[in-house]
Amino acid sequence: MRSIPHGSRLPTLVLLLAGTLAGACDDLPNDNPLIGPGNAGASANYQPDPEINPADTYYLAEVYQEGSTTIESQTPITDPVTGAVSYEFTVRHEPETQRVEGGYDYYGRIIQVLDQTDATPDPLLAPVNSTRRSRSVDDQITRYDENRQAVPDETVYITAVGGGASHEQITDGLVLDAAAVDALPQLSPAAEPLSGAAGPHASVRRSGPGEIQITNDIPPESFAPGAAAAEGEAARVQARAVRTYAARGQKYLLQRVEVTVDRQTAGARVRERQVSRVRLLRYHQSPQHDRERRERRRGRPVRTQMEPQADGCITPLSTGLGTASCELSPEEPPPPDEPPPADPCPQVYSGVNVLFQHGFLSGGSTWERMDGWVRCEFQTNLHIRPSLNWIVSIPAQRDELRPYVPTYGNGTVLVGHSNGGLVARSMAQWAQDMPGRVRGVVTLDSPNRGAIVALNVQVLEQVIGTTVFGIQWPALDLLAWHPVWEDDTPFSPFIIRTNSFDETFTRVGIQTHMPKRWSLARIAWSARSSCAPEAPCGERAVKRRVQEEYDRHRHYSRFWYRPWQSIPSTAAVLTMNSLDALWNGFTAPIGIPSDGFIDGPGQVYPRALRNRLILNGDSHTGTTRSPLVWFELQRSLADVDLFAIPKRHP
Repeated sequence: MRSIPHGSRLPTLVLLLAGTLAGACDDLPNDNPLIGPGNAGASANYQPDPEINPADTYYLAEVYQEGSTTIESQTPITDPVTGAVSYEFTVRHEPETQRVEGGYDYYGRIIQVLDQTDATPDPLLAPVNSTRRSRSVDDQITRYDENRQAVPDETVYITAVGGGASHEQITDGLVLDAAAVDALPQLSPAAEPLSGAAGPHASVRRSGPGEIQITNDIPPESFAPGAAAAEGEAARVQARAVRTYAARGQKYLLQRVEVTVDRQTAGARVRERQVSRVRLLRYHQSPQHDRERRERRRGRPVRTQMEPQADGCITPLSTGLGTASCELSPEEPPPPDEPPPADPCPQVYSGVNVLFQHGFLSGGSTWERMDGWVRCEFQTNLHIRPSLNWIVSIPAQRDELRPYVPTYGNGTVLVGHSNGGLVARSMAQWAQDMPGRVRGVVTLDSPNRGAIVALNVQVLEQVIGTTVFGIQWPALDLLAWHPVWEDDTPFSPFIIRTNSFDETFTRVGIQTHMPKRWSLARIAWSARSSCAPEAPCGERAVKRRVQEEYDRHRHYSRFWYRPWQSIPSTAAVLTMNSLDALWNGFTAPIGIPSDGFIDGPGQVYPRALRNRLILNGDSHTGTTRSPLVWFELQRSLADVDLFAIPKRHP
């Protein structure tokens, strides 16, 4: 799958609201309610942005957005909830409602304010846009917290391509002049009254009494010129935006925007669909300012930046930038109770042995940081971090692990992450009748009851592959089918046999739940072997970076281009939301928490002496170096009712 490159950043979907207003000043009544959870009454009390010039053109609108992704696969798809098998599957995106304000300041710069109005009571199931409020002034986006305070180090810069924002008309395509449109002998996308909303591949028709429908088709080459020849079928992207207007007095007001993106992958056809229902609440038009902007857009001579006019006014600022600044925001400071550094500590020969077993697509080095913390905190003997062939069946991995488990000392505690937890349990069950060999098991984010994701790894590989948000992620090779997946499937013979075994050794399960927004990017980034501890790629930084890209497209698409040109950025937002929804739908459907890879119910260790849950934790691939996991692990190792391992410094 291929994300839309920056070179095609034209604008986003909830945001297809740029166009030429005709009329004077209107406050529109709320007799056209949105379909969705939006708080319509709040708009009446909405405070306009103080920097917007009330004498220039501006508007206030509410937009309700919902979407879905449908997969038609050559491989059978198992519904993760019902278990039904078919070749087609639809995942719904989390809906969002936004209040959108657009206008110009006294220098003519475009100001845009996006406020999300739907509630987010559960941080694990937060709706699509996790940013509650964002505001742009031409090329600069600032984000705000829940108290409407600007968030430090959260400013995003975007580049104007093909002209500064001040040359554009913010209301192109939002409101059409009914008299001018109805006077046309034939509806044509080239006609002046429709040109602001229609592009070179557009068609216009009357879809019903008092309704006009403008359809813009965007061919694959508009997303990445020349990419089709280089990337073959992966580049087969076709997008379409259908905008519906309804007559309202002397205007045609935008009511609905439906964008579809069709992609053909190696083994599946994917259709992403997003519908925005728009309600215009308030608008004001300045014909003189609009006329000046149209002249600039048509290339007529204009005054230079900040050149005084005869009346002493100042012309709009030019906002074109030479380069975009897309650097990561500074990483958040570490928590105050950061564990001690992973330095070697003296071996205690009378102590317990600790064996750390890795999981999917990793090796013993994934435990290096946690190993150091345990070694320096507890009086332990040998620490073993074997690297096994993780693609083979779990019994085969257990047999490979046997020589690594010491037959001497004060017993061994097996700590297994992900699939390694099942390997550890299988090993402990095999050695249960060997006194002193295995003292117990700690599983971390392990599919103890099977993993929903194992049902459809082949489909996910077809649809997502190893390209996420335009970045190649070799870590996602784990989506390829391997024998181990058969053992990890819920109700597989291995899972049933393992959970039916009468385990008498000490048993602890540690589970992690994380916010679902951008979980796929966080998992893929954390799994990168090149991500050194000091590198600026911690999970919070990754989440910020992806959110910045999302916000950049949303703001970029609204105003800096005419509506038909906004479709590629709209498609970028749609694809990002689609990836999020697909990943969550196949790993943990709506209402089911997860660590971004293994669903919460699947992580629970049956009949464990302790099951510890970490809320708002790190992603599945980041938990082996997580301070939150370290806190729970040391509690378990020190617990006198569990392992009772003495500490070095009581």
